Amino acid sequence: MKFKTMLVVLLSLSLFAVACDKKEEASAEGAEEAAAEKTEEKAAEEEAGEETAEKADEAKADEKEAEGDKVAMVEVPKEGKAFDPPVEKAQIPEGAWFCDMGTVHYARMEKGDGVCPECNMKLKQKAGGEKAEGEKAEDDHAGHNH
Repeated sequence: MKFKTMLVVLLSLSLFAVACDKKEEASAEGAEEAAAEKTEEKAAEEEAGEETAEKADEAKADEKEAEGDKVAMVEVPKEGKAFDPPVEKAQIPEGAWFCDMGTVHYARMEKGDGVCPECNMKLKQKAGGEKAEGEKAEDDHAGHNH
């Protein structure tokens, strides 16, 4: 009798343990599925956000085109100024010394040591004939060909 009771108890415990393991596996699978759904939703939201950002960028570009040559000039002090965010070359005044990295992140009116304090690049001076971005500017190598 004792043996049968022990056998029944062990069998019950093993069934209980197996059932709990399956329940945990099911919970883990459910959590993985929920995480995958959230990831898909987040990706869809990001894609929609990117489309909205692209439309906003296009609208800004259209506004710039509509403005034409009307570019807001920035003030550049003698001792220099860092621009964050960077500004376009066309926005700095003639005669200014600037760090040319496609856009201008630092400019000053006096040459000083001729080096950008932000990135240590050599400064260039904006000449009166400096073209706006996208137009071909005159070479600094006037008088000889490359």
